[in-house]
Amino acid sequence: MCMYSFDCEIAKLYGVDEAIILSNIHFWISKNEANKVNKHDGNTWTYNSMDAWHDLFPFWSKSQIRRKLDKLHEKGLILKGNYNKSAYDRTTWYSLTELGYSIFRNRQIENKESSNQTDGIVTPIPDSKPDSKPDRPSHTPSSRFDEFWAAYPNKTGKKKCQQKWKTRKLDTLADLIIADVKRRRIDDVNWQDGYIPNPETYINGDRWQDEIKTTRANNRPLRQQAELPVHYGKQC
Repeated sequence: MCMYSFDCEIAKLYGVDEAIILSNIHFWISKNEANKVNKHDGNTWTYNSMDAWHDLFPFWSKSQIRRKLDKLHEKGLILKGNYNKSAYDRTTWYSLTELGYSIFRNRQIENKESSNQTDGIVTPIPDSKPDSKPDRPSHTPSSRFDEFWAAYPNKTGKKKCQQKWKTRKLDTLADLIIADVKRRRIDDVNWQDGYIPNPETYINGDRWQDEIKTTRANNRPLRQQAELPVHYGKQC
């Protein structure tokens, strides 16, 4: 009997099917990193033919698997390459992007913090001597919002945006969001043309989940932009 695993939070963001495939790719890349194999152009890779993918996931057709891989690529989570020795070998190689890696790093941190909260819980000893000194304000951990704000090119409505960030507890997704902003500044033609949503709109709409548009319709020229402030089966 085959069993498959995936991360629920990743599934919420990108879909269950994509979460299953992404977990598979992450597993093999982690294994190859540990074994120091399949390293090319600064990345560690795994490879699979479409027949091999279908053997791993026989409940999907090859065209369905191809679409799911394309979606992960379009979302900026995986890289595709060809490092086959034979020019006739069309097997596709896969690696994780910075955004893809950040998702798994965040989930590991969250899982560790969740585990730590339940470890070593003890009942405090009653204080028989009242403390006459006033309590000092507790230290509030710094938010990752400042990093997001520094990276985001459209700096409007900071106060409201910061409140939204805090309310939605987006520190847990900070690496993912910041990596998406940095990539859009380079690759998204709408952003290059100056059509950058307000940061509050970006957060409210979960825009980091949107597809990055890398081509212009009708070869529309670039408009001058004002400068803004700145496990799993057989695989290798």
